[in-house]
Amino acid sequence: MEKDDLKEHKRIIDARIKEGIDRLIKTGDVKEEDFVPNEHNDKMIAINDEEGVTIIFNYTKGTVYSYGGRLNED
Repeated sequence: MEKDDLKEHKRIIDARIKEGIDRLIKTGDVKEEDFVPNEHNDKMIAINDEEGVTIIFNYTKGTVYSYGGRLNED
């Protein structure tokens, strides 16, 4: 995958995850106490994908921080 294609792919995934979390907030399945602040006071949340892999998502920035323990690097 080309570098620009990879960035766009990541952007789409980030947006879909954020939308999913927003839906869970609206239904009450995710609450404020489910978020943990990082050292920059960003709201972080741990979720699992369909395969059970843990995703750490930076809700404040709307980006995946890590996937399965691997940091998301550009």
